[in-house]
Amino acid sequence: MVFMLKKVPWRKIIVIGSTFLLGISTGLGIVMAADPAFNTTFAGSFLQRNQPAGTDMNQLSQENAAVEASGQPDGLTEVEQAKVVDDYKMSLALLFEAWRSPDMQVFEKKIIGGYTGDLRDRHLDRAQAYISNGKGLYVDDLKFNLVMIESATSAAATIVASYTYTARDFDLNKTQAYGSKVDHQVHVRAELVKVGDRWLISGETAI
Repeated sequence: MVFMLKKVPWRKIIVIGSTFLLGISTGLGIVMAADPAFNTTFAGSFLQRNQPAGTDMNQLSQENAAVEASGQPDGLTEVEQAKVVDDYKMSLALLFEAWRSPDMQVFEKKIIGGYTGDLRDRHLDRAQAYISNGKGLYVDDLKFNLVMIESATSAAATIVASYTYTARDFDLNKTQAYGSKVDHQVHVRAELVKVGDRWLISGETAI
């Protein structure tokens, strides 16, 4: 089953519920900023990659059609499948929103609703050097091109997703975005686990 999401203003996404994330930094050597001032871009250390030559999104769409033809993944109903996809999108929204948090305590409170395990810890470690210094990110123009459930049980699921967005630097003290928008394209396979009544992202691999 393919779930498509039209281009939606970022504020609405936060309300209805989303990498991601997100590799950032001049300091970690992921991105070398041209400006000596903090000029963050979402570079994609473990999630955001531009589509490699060998990735065929048409093939992924064909594979998804085969899943639809074969019926519900591992017995999940359509309502249950929709819940997996909605929670995945909500988790991304929580992460994007967290990058505008005033401090790390707020950042952590936000992402624990969408991420778990080592992946959550990596997001926390990455954010520490920036959030604590008043530096964040502002994401908007998020558009999903493909969200496909590859496999799912009552406790775990694998999703393939393709989406685009733009990112700008964000001054946490002034609560103001600045700098040029940078467009990003993401193709990712995400692992989710069910914790209580929520599906949380536990792993991500660029494809």
